[in-house]
Amino acid sequence: ALSVQGKDISVDAMAKEMGTTEAGTNSINDITPVLNKETGKNDAYRSVEISTPAADDKQTDKLRADIVRTVDDGRAVVANIAGTTTDTDGGIHSFEGGHYISSPPAATPPADPHHTNTEGPDPTTGPGPSVSFPPVAGRIDKSRHTGDAGTKRALSLPGLTSHHHVWPGHTPLSSAAAPELSLTRPPDRSHTMDRAAPLSGMPRRLRLATAIGALLVLLGTYLVSATERADAAPGQVGADFGANAIRVAEFPADCTYSHRLPDDPIIFPGLPGASHMHSFFGSTVTNANTTLPDLVNSPTTCNPRVDVSSYWVPTLYRDNVAVEPAIATFYYLGEGVRADVVANTQPFPQGLRLVAGNAKATGPNDSIARWSCLHAGHVPPSKDFVNCPSGTMLESYLDFPQCWNGRDLDSPDHKSHLAYPVNQACPSTHPVHVPKLRQVLRYPVTGDPSRFRLASGPGYTMHGDFFNAWPVAELARRVQDCIRPVIKCGHDGRPI
Repeated sequence: ALSVQGKDISVDAMAKEMGTTEAGTNSINDITPVLNKETGKNDAYRSVEISTPAADDKQTDKLRADIVRTVDDGRAVVANIAGTTTDTDGGIHSFEGGHYISSPPAATPPADPHHTNTEGPDPTTGPGPSVSFPPVAGRIDKSRHTGDAGTKRALSLPGLTSHHHVWPGHTPLSSAAAPELSLTRPPDRSHTMDRAAPLSGMPRRLRLATAIGALLVLLGTYLVSATERADAAPGQVGADFGANAIRVAEFPADCTYSHRLPDDPIIFPGLPGASHMHSFFGSTVTNANTTLPDLVNSPTTCNPRVDVSSYWVPTLYRDNVAVEPAIATFYYLGEGVRADVVANTQPFPQGLRLVAGNAKATGPNDSIARWSCLHAGHVPPSKDFVNCPSGTMLESYLDFPQCWNGRDLDSPDHKSHLAYPVNQACPSTHPVHVPKLRQVLRYPVTGDPSRFRLASGPGYTMHGDFFNAWPVAELARRVQDCIRPVIKCGHDGRPI
């Protein structure tokens, strides 16, 4: 995106600008503002979103027009789709972390005498019953957040026929019929589109074919076969779950808000009222005196109900009025480490207590907090509160460490018995890889961040506490069936 404009910036520098990690970014919303900053233009790149569960006719027409106009203007299209889709054959395809799709390379392919306008007038001037164009290659990056090798396919559509043809550097693949895909759940970001520098020398007909191809790829109107993750170790990918398994090592727990207390059974056990105010999720009985037996036998707000663990965070206030998350999801992930490390993931020991983040941070440099806006790509993420426009929500992301020392359920600082990975592996001092717990909270607030505070202080003091009370066998099953073989599972711990 930047190189076509003559910009030279390293991947590491871009990652630092976006506040990302080796796991990548969460969306184009993290990328577009940085691209514009690096180009020195406010609108060199634009992100457009469809945030509803499915695109209606009006949204589809606008998307088509946007793509045609963008490509016909001589600009490339880069799209990102997110969510879970089901095709007309019942096949499930997941783009939870987003898939980037780009138009063909800027270089115009050599002319092929076999590709001709066989029937009807030029499609740029009028309709025709059947038109044959040069092939349009759609590129899908088969990864959650990382740049795994993409799959290139030709498109075969009514009125737009694509023949097998090899351009330099491209691999011919079989054309396929184009069953429509429909979104089955509200995606965080249904589509985004960037505008890049003009591409010279692309014929109008090819540009139109590219536009239509990009649109159809974007809307998912051709069959995408499930593939194994590119970095997966041979034999690890769970043949028992079939070819339609989604290759993302993940299972979630959605835990709604339960209650609020100035207690913390990890930091201040047995001392009611000794803590700043916390908002609790999961177990409904958590207080300063809570122990593992209390949790094991408690009701829970979590889906699945078997998760009776307790999760808590400092309460958020707007104008000194407490605000609780509308959505609280705790993802258990196998990412950020090599595939062989994921394949040897162990479940958390029951009774593990852990704190992530820094409640005593004096500035952003002391923090691992991440704040962003749902469906607002022009707002860069930050370690402190951000100003979210009306109609969005304030988001908080927090990743817990995933390497355990193999001995302790807690430590004096409630952190050092676990560590973050180094160079995609667990350090020798913390050799046991456990799932990465990612805490995602979405608050129904927007506007001036000066009106917000946490019970612990500014936004960069965001932290999370986790007291594991999963049933041992149930957590072990999810690790065995979902994390190790790199399978995306639902709340029931079964492949989606």
